[in-house]
Amino acid sequence: IIYIAADFMLLHFSIYLFSPVFSWVHSRSELRPSPRLPGCYDQPVEASNWLKNFRAANSEFLGQMHLSEDHSWTKREKSSSGEDLNKIIERGLLKPNLASDVVGVVMREVARSHDRFTLLLAVDEFNGCFGPTSFQVNKNEWVEPEQLTLLQYVTEYTAPGKFPGAVLLALSKTGMRRQHIAGT
Repeated sequence: IIYIAADFMLLHFSIYLFSPVFSWVHSRSELRPSPRLPGCYDQPVEASNWLKNFRAANSEFLGQMHLSEDHSWTKREKSSSGEDLNKIIERGLLKPNLASDVVGVVMREVARSHDRFTLLLAVDEFNGCFGPTSFQVNKNEWVEPEQLTLLQYVTEYTAPGKFPGAVLLALSKTGMRRQHIAGT
């Protein structure tokens, strides 16, 4: 994928570059209630790692990208339309509690830039977006994958017709339920 995507702006969720989907659903890192999406959970460490690697992989493009609309991060923190996308990414890296929200904004801005760049959304272990997680809210309640904000962003842009570029999805045997059929 890396060689083929040399001229592409790359949104990559993989074990080789960024963080794989299964590490998001079976991580031991902290979950925080999402301030933006009620009933959902942010993963500050995973979001920060993805932002760091996204910036490194796409540095040649990021200087040409700017926020297309105003955005409120908190009651006091806001970004104005036209702000450099590098500054937005840096905000997510310096303030991990905002990192998941920054990932969503970055993905939205990348999708909006399809007229200026060739885009590739590549997701390894895509089936991890739909299986059980290893997170518990309390003893009796498990977190569902659709409650993880990072997975919401991935599945939103992999829906047919949603991402204005190439989408490459790979599946993994990791975490798949195995069925043993007698007599075969």
